[in-house]
Amino acid sequence: MEITTRNLFRLLRAGVLGRQEAVEPMSAWKWSRVYGLSMVHDVEAETWAGIGLLKDQFFMRLPNALRQQWEQSAANARPAPRTPLTPRLAKRLERLEDEADRPADATLSVLRSMVTLSQSLLTADRWVRQLLSLATLLSPPATHHTPPRIDREQLEEWLGELDMERMAQLECVLLMHLLHIDEKRLPIMLKLSEEQQQEKVEEIVATIEATTHQWQFSQGSKIFVHNSSSSAMYWQARHSVRYLKYHPKESLSSFFNSFVQSLTKIEE
Repeated sequence: MEITTRNLFRLLRAGVLGRQEAVEPMSAWKWSRVYGLSMVHDVEAETWAGIGLLKDQFFMRLPNALRQQWEQSAANARPAPRTPLTPRLAKRLERLEDEADRPADATLSVLRSMVTLSQSLLTADRWVRQLLSLATLLSPPATHHTPPRIDREQLEEWLGELDMERMAQLECVLLMHLLHIDEKRLPIMLKLSEEQQQEKVEEIVATIEATTHQWQFSQGSKIFVHNSSSSAMYWQARHSVRYLKYHPKESLSSFFNSFVQSLTKIEE
Protein backbone atom coordinates (compact mmCIF):
# COMPACT_ATOMS: atom_id res chain seq x y z
CA MET A 1 0.00 0.00 0.00
CA GLU A 2 1.42 3.39 -0.96
CA ILE A 3 2.25 5.96 1.69
CA THR A 4 -0.37 8.36 0.32
CA THR A 5 -3.07 5.75 0.81
CA ARG A 6 -1.83 4.89 4.30
CA ASN A 7 -1.89 8.54 5.35
CA LEU A 8 -5.29 9.08 3.76
CA PHE A 9 -6.80 6.42 5.99
CA ARG A 10 -4.90 7.73 9.02
CA LEU A 11 -6.57 11.11 8.51
CA LEU A 12 -9.96 9.43 8.08
CA ARG A 13 -9.59 7.30 11.21
CA ALA A 14 -8.66 10.45 13.10
CA GLY A 15 -11.27 12.75 11.61
CA VAL A 16 -14.22 10.35 11.58
CA LEU A 17 -13.51 7.84 14.34
CA GLY A 18 -11.58 10.14 16.66
CA ARG A 19 -8.44 8.00 16.68
CA GLN A 20 -4.96 9.29 17.41
CA GLU A 21 -2.82 8.33 14.44
CA ALA A 22 0.88 8.80 13.70
CA VAL A 23 1.25 10.13 10.16
CA GLU A 24 4.26 9.28 8.05
CA PRO A 25 6.50 12.04 6.62
CA MET A 26 5.65 13.02 3.05
CA SER A 27 6.75 15.57 0.48
CA ALA A 28 4.51 18.45 -0.57
CA TRP A 29 3.73 16.58 -3.81
CA LYS A 30 2.56 13.48 -1.92
CA TRP A 31 0.39 15.58 0.37
CA SER A 32 -1.27 16.99 -2.74
CA ARG A 33 -1.96 13.42 -3.83
CA VAL A 34 -3.69 12.70 -0.52
CA TYR A 35 -5.78 15.82 -1.04
CA GLY A 36 -6.60 14.62 -4.55
CA LEU A 37 -7.76 11.26 -3.23
CA SER A 38 -9.96 12.98 -0.69
CA MET A 39 -11.59 15.00 -3.47
CA VAL A 40 -12.17 11.97 -5.68
CA HIS A 41 -13.91 10.13 -2.84
CA ASP A 42 -15.72 13.22 -1.47
CA VAL A 43 -14.07 13.04 1.94
CA GLU A 44 -12.40 16.47 2.03
CA ALA A 45 -14.23 17.47 5.22
CA GLU A 46 -13.43 14.19 6.97
CA THR A 47 -9.72 14.32 6.11
CA TRP A 48 -9.57 17.99 7.09
CA ALA A 49 -11.03 17.07 10.46
CA GLY A 50 -8.24 14.52 10.78
CA ILE A 51 -5.65 17.18 9.97
CA GLY A 52 -7.13 19.33 12.73
CA LEU A 53 -6.90 16.53 15.27
CA LEU A 54 -3.31 15.61 14.34
CA LYS A 55 -2.05 19.13 13.55
CA ASP A 56 0.56 19.17 16.34
CA GLN A 57 2.46 16.16 15.02
CA PHE A 58 5.97 16.82 13.76
CA PHE A 59 5.36 15.30 10.32
CA MET A 60 2.04 17.08 9.74
CA ARG A 61 3.70 19.63 7.46
CA LEU A 62 1.43 20.70 4.62
CA PRO A 63 2.30 23.59 2.30
CA ASN A 64 0.33 26.69 3.30
CA ALA A 65 -1.34 26.95 -0.09
CA LEU A 66 -2.51 23.35 0.06
CA ARG A 67 -3.69 23.78 3.65
CA GLN A 68 -5.82 26.75 2.64
CA GLN A 69 -7.20 24.93 -0.39
CA TRP A 70 -8.05 21.88 1.72
CA GLU A 71 -9.78 24.00 4.35
CA GLN A 72 -11.83 25.76 1.68
CA SER A 73 -12.83 22.46 0.07
CA ALA A 74 -13.91 21.11 3.46
CA ALA A 75 -15.98 24.22 4.15
CA ASN A 76 -17.73 23.92 0.79
CA ALA A 77 -18.25 20.15 0.96
CA ARG A 78 -21.77 18.94 0.38
CA PRO A 79 -23.32 15.53 1.04
CA ALA A 80 -22.36 13.18 -1.77
CA PRO A 81 -25.22 11.73 -3.80
CA ARG A 82 -26.12 8.19 -2.81
CA THR A 83 -24.88 5.49 -5.14
CA PRO A 84 -27.90 4.23 -7.10
CA LEU A 85 -28.60 0.52 -6.94
CA THR A 86 -29.35 -1.56 -10.00
CA PRO A 87 -33.11 -2.17 -10.46
CA ARG A 88 -32.66 -5.86 -9.67
CA LEU A 89 -30.81 -5.23 -6.41
CA ALA A 90 -33.09 -2.38 -5.36
CA LYS A 91 -36.15 -4.58 -5.82
CA ARG A 92 -34.67 -7.45 -3.79
CA LEU A 93 -33.62 -5.11 -0.99
CA GLU A 94 -37.05 -3.50 -0.93
CA ARG A 95 -38.64 -6.93 -0.57
CA LEU A 96 -36.45 -7.74 2.42
CA GLU A 97 -37.29 -4.39 4.01
CA ASP A 98 -41.01 -5.01 3.54
CA GLU A 99 -40.71 -8.44 5.14
CA ALA A 100 -38.62 -7.24 8.09
CA ASP A 101 -40.35 -7.33 11.47
CA ARG A 102 -38.74 -4.05 12.52
CA PRO A 103 -37.96 -1.74 9.56
CA ALA A 104 -35.91 0.59 11.80
CA ASP A 105 -33.84 -2.26 13.23
CA ALA A 106 -30.06 -1.68 13.44
CA THR A 107 -29.41 -4.92 11.58
CA LEU A 108 -31.44 -3.68 8.62
CA SER A 109 -29.59 -0.33 8.68
CA VAL A 110 -26.29 -2.19 8.48
CA LEU A 111 -27.62 -4.29 5.60
CA ARG A 112 -28.61 -1.15 3.67
CA SER A 113 -25.16 0.32 4.25
CA MET A 114 -23.44 -2.88 3.13
CA VAL A 115 -25.55 -3.01 -0.03
CA THR A 116 -24.69 0.60 -0.85
CA LEU A 117 -20.99 -0.04 -0.23
CA SER A 118 -21.17 -3.10 -2.46
CA GLN A 119 -22.62 -1.04 -5.28
CA SER A 120 -20.01 1.68 -4.76
CA LEU A 121 -17.22 -0.88 -5.04
CA LEU A 122 -18.76 -2.44 -8.16
CA THR A 123 -19.21 0.91 -9.89
CA ALA A 124 -16.04 2.52 -8.48
CA ASP A 125 -18.15 5.35 -7.11
CA ARG A 126 -16.63 6.95 -3.98
CA TRP A 127 -16.41 3.68 -2.10
CA VAL A 128 -14.16 5.15 0.60
CA ARG A 129 -17.00 7.43 1.68
CA GLN A 130 -19.42 4.50 1.83
CA LEU A 131 -16.90 2.46 3.80
CA LEU A 132 -16.76 5.31 6.33
CA SER A 133 -20.54 5.36 6.60
CA LEU A 134 -20.63 1.66 7.41
CA ALA A 135 -17.76 2.03 9.90
CA THR A 136 -19.52 4.76 11.85
CA LEU A 137 -22.60 2.54 12.14
CA LEU A 138 -20.55 -0.31 13.58
CA SER A 139 -18.06 1.65 15.66
CA PRO A 140 -19.26 5.21 16.32
CA PRO A 141 -16.90 7.74 17.95
CA ALA A 142 -16.85 7.65 21.73
CA THR A 143 -18.80 10.90 21.95
CA HIS A 144 -21.70 9.37 20.03
CA HIS A 145 -24.12 6.57 20.77
CA THR A 146 -23.01 3.05 21.63
CA PRO A 147 -22.53 0.49 18.85
CA PRO A 148 -25.75 -1.14 17.67
CA ARG A 149 -26.64 -4.71 18.50
CA ILE A 150 -26.61 -6.67 15.27
CA ASP A 151 -28.32 -9.97 14.70
CA ARG A 152 -25.55 -11.71 12.79
CA GLU A 153 -27.64 -14.73 11.99
CA GLN A 154 -30.39 -12.60 10.43
CA LEU A 155 -27.88 -10.43 8.59
CA GLU A 156 -26.12 -13.44 7.09
CA GLU A 157 -29.49 -14.82 5.99
CA TRP A 158 -30.32 -11.54 4.22
CA LEU A 159 -26.87 -11.36 2.63
CA GLY A 160 -27.38 -14.88 1.32
CA GLU A 161 -30.70 -13.90 -0.26
CA LEU A 162 -28.91 -11.02 -1.99
CA ASP A 163 -25.99 -13.26 -3.11
CA MET A 164 -23.65 -11.00 -1.18
CA GLU A 165 -21.77 -13.46 1.03
CA ARG A 166 -18.41 -13.03 -0.69
CA MET A 167 -18.83 -9.28 -1.11
CA ALA A 168 -19.67 -8.99 2.60
CA GLN A 169 -16.42 -10.80 3.45
CA LEU A 170 -14.52 -8.28 1.32
CA GLU A 171 -16.24 -5.35 3.01
CA CYS A 172 -15.35 -6.68 6.45
CA VAL A 173 -11.72 -7.07 5.41
CA LEU A 174 -11.64 -3.44 4.27
CA LEU A 175 -13.28 -2.28 7.50
CA MET A 176 -10.73 -4.10 9.62
CA HIS A 177 -7.56 -3.33 7.67
CA LEU A 178 -8.26 0.20 6.42
CA LEU A 179 -10.36 1.69 9.23
CA HIS A 180 -9.16 -0.63 12.03
CA ILE A 181 -12.62 -1.70 13.10
CA ASP A 182 -12.32 -4.32 15.81
CA GLU A 183 -13.08 -7.79 14.48
CA LYS A 184 -15.63 -8.25 17.27
CA ARG A 185 -17.63 -5.33 15.87
CA LEU A 186 -17.71 -6.57 12.30
CA PRO A 187 -21.24 -7.33 11.08
CA ILE A 188 -20.38 -10.93 10.19
CA MET A 189 -17.66 -13.38 11.09
CA LEU A 190 -14.59 -13.36 8.88
CA LYS A 191 -13.84 -16.67 7.17
CA LEU A 192 -10.63 -15.66 5.42
CA SER A 193 -7.04 -16.34 6.41
CA GLU A 194 -4.71 -13.43 7.18
CA GLU A 195 -2.94 -14.00 3.86
CA GLN A 196 -6.23 -13.89 1.94
CA GLN A 197 -7.23 -10.72 3.76
CA GLN A 198 -3.99 -8.97 2.85
CA GLU A 199 -4.33 -10.00 -0.80
CA LYS A 200 -7.83 -8.56 -1.02
CA VAL A 201 -6.85 -5.28 0.63
CA GLU A 202 -3.93 -4.79 -1.73
CA GLU A 203 -6.11 -5.65 -4.71
CA ILE A 204 -8.70 -3.01 -3.85
CA VAL A 205 -6.47 -0.16 -2.68
CA ALA A 206 -4.31 -0.52 -5.79
CA THR A 207 -7.18 1.04 -7.74
CA ILE A 208 -8.17 3.69 -5.21
CA GLU A 209 -7.33 6.53 -7.61
CA ALA A 210 -9.23 4.96 -10.51
CA THR A 211 -12.84 5.76 -9.72
CA THR A 212 -15.82 6.68 -11.85
CA HIS A 213 -15.85 10.07 -10.13
CA GLN A 214 -12.30 10.62 -11.40
CA TRP A 215 -13.48 10.84 -15.00
CA GLN A 216 -15.35 14.00 -14.08
CA PHE A 217 -12.14 15.83 -13.20
CA SER A 218 -10.51 17.92 -15.90
CA GLN A 219 -6.81 18.28 -16.55
CA GLY A 220 -7.10 21.77 -15.11
CA SER A 221 -7.51 20.29 -11.64
CA LYS A 222 -3.75 19.50 -11.68
CA ILE A 223 -4.52 16.37 -9.71
CA PHE A 224 -5.78 13.77 -12.14
CA VAL A 225 -5.95 13.67 -15.90
CA HIS A 226 -9.33 13.58 -17.61
CA ASN A 227 -9.98 10.67 -19.97
CA SER A 228 -12.46 10.16 -22.76
CA SER A 229 -15.72 8.30 -22.26
CA SER A 230 -14.45 5.45 -24.42
CA SER A 231 -11.39 5.02 -22.19
CA ALA A 232 -13.65 5.07 -19.16
CA MET A 233 -15.82 2.39 -20.72
CA TYR A 234 -12.88 0.01 -21.23
CA TRP A 235 -11.62 0.72 -17.73
CA GLN A 236 -15.08 -0.09 -16.33
CA ALA A 237 -15.04 -3.41 -18.18
CA ARG A 238 -11.77 -4.42 -16.54
CA HIS A 239 -13.05 -3.19 -13.19
CA SER A 240 -16.22 -5.27 -13.45
CA VAL A 241 -14.21 -8.40 -14.20
CA ARG A 242 -12.24 -7.82 -10.98
CA TYR A 243 -15.45 -8.05 -8.94
CA LEU A 244 -17.02 -11.02 -10.71
CA LYS A 245 -15.74 -13.36 -8.01
CA TYR A 246 -17.37 -11.26 -5.27
CA HIS A 247 -20.79 -10.48 -6.73
CA PRO A 248 -21.14 -12.03 -10.23
CA LYS A 249 -24.65 -10.98 -11.25
CA GLU A 250 -24.34 -7.41 -9.96
CA SER A 251 -20.88 -7.02 -11.53
CA LEU A 252 -22.35 -7.84 -14.94
CA SER A 253 -25.35 -5.57 -14.36
CA SER A 254 -23.09 -2.68 -13.34
CA PHE A 255 -20.91 -3.18 -16.40
CA PHE A 256 -23.82 -3.18 -18.85
CA ASN A 257 -25.29 -0.08 -17.19
CA SER A 258 -21.92 1.68 -17.52
CA PHE A 259 -21.61 0.46 -21.10
CA VAL A 260 -24.94 2.03 -22.06
CA GLN A 261 -24.03 5.28 -20.32
CA SER A 262 -20.64 5.40 -22.04
CA LEU A 263 -22.20 4.87 -25.46
CA THR A 264 -24.59 7.74 -24.78
CA LYS A 265 -21.72 10.04 -23.82
CA ILE A 266 -19.65 9.03 -26.83
CA GLU A 267 -22.58 9.81 -29.14
CA GLU A 268 -22.92 13.23 -27.46
